[in-house]
Amino acid sequence: MEIKLLEMKIRNFKGAREFEFKPGGQNAEVFGQMGTGKSTLYDAFWFALFGKNSQGDTKFQWKPKDKDNQPIHHLETEVELNLQVNGEEVLLSRMVSENWVRKTGSETENYEGDVTTCRINGVKKKVSDFKKYIDSLIDEETFKQLTNVYYFSDTMNDKERRKMLFELVGNLSDEDVIASKKELSDLTYLLNGTSVDDKREQWLEEKAKTKADIKEWDIRIDEADRNIPVIDGFDKDVLEAEKATLLGEKTDVEQQISMILNGGFVATKRAELMQVQAKVQEARSKHAIKQNESLSALKSALQESESKKMDVSSEVKAIRYAMGDLENEKSRKQDAVKINEREMVRLREEYTNVHSRKMEALDEHLLVCHTCKRAYEEEQQEQIKAAYQDETKTFNAEKASRLESVSLKGKSLADKNKALTEEIEAIDKRIAIAQGQLEVFQIDLDILAAEIAELDDQIKYAKQSAEPFESSKEHAALQVEIDKIQSEIENEQEQAATFREGLQDSLNEIQSGIAAVNESLAKFETLDKATKRKEQLIQEQKEKTIRAGEIEKQLFLLDEFTRTKVSLLTDRINSQFEITSFKLFEQLQNGSLKEVCVPLFKGLEFTGAISNGERVNVGIDIINTISRLQGLSVPIFVDNAESVTIWHIKPQSQTVSLIAKTGQKTLKIAQNKENEVA
Repeated sequence: MEIKLLEMKIRNFKGAREFEFKPGGQNAEVFGQMGTGKSTLYDAFWFALFGKNSQGDTKFQWKPKDKDNQPIHHLETEVELNLQVNGEEVLLSRMVSENWVRKTGSETENYEGDVTTCRINGVKKKVSDFKKYIDSLIDEETFKQLTNVYYFSDTMNDKERRKMLFELVGNLSDEDVIASKKELSDLTYLLNGTSVDDKREQWLEEKAKTKADIKEWDIRIDEADRNIPVIDGFDKDVLEAEKATLLGEKTDVEQQISMILNGGFVATKRAELMQVQAKVQEARSKHAIKQNESLSALKSALQESESKKMDVSSEVKAIRYAMGDLENEKSRKQDAVKINEREMVRLREEYTNVHSRKMEALDEHLLVCHTCKRAYEEEQQEQIKAAYQDETKTFNAEKASRLESVSLKGKSLADKNKALTEEIEAIDKRIAIAQGQLEVFQIDLDILAAEIAELDDQIKYAKQSAEPFESSKEHAALQVEIDKIQSEIENEQEQAATFREGLQDSLNEIQSGIAAVNESLAKFETLDKATKRKEQLIQEQKEKTIRAGEIEKQLFLLDEFTRTKVSLLTDRINSQFEITSFKLFEQLQNGSLKEVCVPLFKGLEFTGAISNGERVNVGIDIINTISRLQGLSVPIFVDNAESVTIWHIKPQSQTVSLIAKTGQKTLKIAQNKENEVA
């Protein structure tokens, strides 16, 4: 793809009201002092293609300004480019006009933004379609790289530059780099399909975490050491023997207390009490059974009557549902009869109307010429009369057919109504039968309701007259026996209470001694746990330290991989350039490598170490290489070209040099100038 600038027309753009730049596809030099509009040419070129300035900004001051530095309104800004694209001319233009709107009822217009109009070869295009066309020629990012000598080295960051260089000259796979050096062979299984960059990031993250963990383990070990108790004057064997003696004494005292609480006399009496209480429950059950026997017959009779009532109610409900269906069916049939009757009335009227219609007599005027008022020849008159007779026959036939059709419809509707009337009478008979059944069932329901009410009253009376078990003589006799046994148990327990209190005091004293011994023994357990915890932490820290060393070795392998890869790539990349070389990594203080991409000229860095003229030469070299490798060529704009005193390399694309010249108050164009290489 080769693009050349043949002509550029500028109208009301920045400080240029009307300007034509005609390099004709050749190199050109533009002279002018500061402020004469050299950079305006470059900005206008970008504005026409992308709607931006040469720095890539969409928001910049492109409108002309007045003496007070305010935008001048009601102007159209337009830049038109005549390009040669692969030998064919293409005319592109971008015009921006202000949108002024007068709202209803207002006397003034309001500025409501700008409207952009783009054209390709004079044909108006949407801005989006215009952009797609430009992108089809060359995308904006590539255009920046090929038209601006400073863009690749100044604007793009190291990572972007490296990526682009590797894409241009071909990158090396990780497998190729590892295979080139025996010392890197371990990386094959260490990487395990992961990229070098991802693995480096993973190991660096693990390294930082492991380093932090080692410090954290120092704190934990110190904390565990402080938690180890100091045990002086204690013998674990002596304490355990003392604890065993106290536990034996505790068992003896508890057995004595248990014997008091569960003495033989008290146990016997409690057994007797349980037997009497069982007799009470048995007597209560028998009393309840006896009471329920008198109610059983009444409840059975009540249940039977209620069941019969439910059956009769179900029959009543079914008959009522059936009667409702019959009434609905009767109503539908009555509605059908009324509809048929209305239709029959309409048919009678239609029959009368059709029957009254007659064919009009032959109009004698039809036998006379309406122009000359003379009668037609006899033969022609006969034809007219014959046509009239045919028409009369057709009319009479259609009338007879229509009368017969209406008559048949009326007869059919009469037959239908007769059948419907008979069906309605049959439904009325079925409704009457159902009504009689309802009356019989209603009598049955009334009888059953009376029976149920009578049985309810009998049951209530039986329940009210029943004697509670607690009021019976049997319950009173058993309660006297229970009270006697409980009194005997309470007397025995009062006598044993005094002796039990002394035993409880002894038990409390023994338990206090056991608690004191347990507290002393717990220190030995704490000592054992704390010591084991400290040993565990020391072992874990040791493992982390070993892992930290492994990570360092692995990172060193990655650095060696990078050095090897960069060494292999550096020659491949630098061989593509005439005067430019690249530093692709730098050594850090910790010994590792940092990936960079710094353009060099005679070993000096592009930024800050070489003159602006040398920077231009390096930029031209880079553009020439990118153009050659990508097969692209676009116009190059060289700002501050006056700084180039020696051309070390010749541009391979059309070049527009913007040269500051003191005293040149208007732009001066010099065409067809070749940049001679020193």
